[in-house]
Amino acid sequence: MRYLGVTERVFDYLLNTRVTLRTDALIKHCIKQKVGTRQAVYKALRELQAAEKIIWVRGYVSINLVWLKQSIERLASVLPDRSLSSHTLPVHGKKLILRAQSLEELDRLNGQIFMNLLPLLKKNTPLFFFDLHNYTYINRVPLVDWYIKHMLRYSPDIFLLVGSRSPLDLTLQKRMSGLEVHCTEKSHFSEVVAVFGDYIVFNRFTPKLKKELDTLFKNKDLDRAKKSMDLLYKKKGNIRITILHDSRSAKKIIRVFQKYFLFKQTQTKKS
Repeated sequence: MRYLGVTERVFDYLLNTRVTLRTDALIKHCIKQKVGTRQAVYKALRELQAAEKIIWVRGYVSINLVWLKQSIERLASVLPDRSLSSHTLPVHGKKLILRAQSLEELDRLNGQIFMNLLPLLKKNTPLFFFDLHNYTYINRVPLVDWYIKHMLRYSPDIFLLVGSRSPLDLTLQKRMSGLEVHCTEKSHFSEVVAVFGDYIVFNRFTPKLKKELDTLFKNKDLDRAKKSMDLLYKKKGNIRITILHDSRSAKKIIRVFQKYFLFKQTQTKKS
C-alpha cells in the first residue's frame, strides 16, 4: 500500500474542496486531520506553488485553474496502445470491445470514447448515463465536473440514473450540478451504461468489483469512502468496455430513463 505524503494530501484536499481557502483555515484542517504540522503544510504549499499547481496570494490558497484545465485535457488525450479514434468506432449494427485493467484506466478509456462520440451528436441530443453507484463523484470530482461542463457544449441535457439509494449516493446526488440525477433501488441494468445518440457504451464490472463497490457505498462517511475509493481505483482487475452502434438498442435503453426524466428524443448524425 502506498501512503500519500503531506504535499499530496494537501493538494488532494484542495482539489476536492473546489473553493478558495484561507491559509490558516487550511492549516487548521490539516493539523486536525493529522496531515502534518504547520511547518510541513507551509512546505507543501511552497512546493505546490513552485509546481504552479496552486495560486497562493495574500493568505488565500486555490487550485491553479490553468494547470487544472491543461491536466484534464492531457488526461483525456492519453490512452494505452489499444487507443480509440473516431475512425475506429463501430458502424451501425456492430460493436467494439476494449478492456480496462483498473478503474483508473477505465476513466481514461471512457474519456477518450466520450470525446470521440460527442461530435457525432445531432444538435440538442440528450445524454444518458446509468451507474450502479455514483462512484466517480467520490474521488474524481474536478474531472467529472469538467466532463459535465464540456458535454454541455454539445448537449443541453444530461441525465444520470443511479441504481442505488444508499446514503452516500444520495449525498453525492445533492452535490452534483449541471445535470439531472435520480437514484433508484430498481436494478434496470447490470452494467454501467452511457448513451450518445445511437451509440451505447457499456462497462461490465466483475462480480468482485461490484461487491467491493456495494461494500464501499455502505459507508456514510465521505472522507473514509474517498480513501477506500483511491485504493480501489488502482486495484488491478478486468473491466470489459463495449461500444455498440445500434439505434434500436439505444431507444430501448432510453425508454427506461423516460420513467424518471422528461426530455425530447433526437438522433445522431448519419454515419
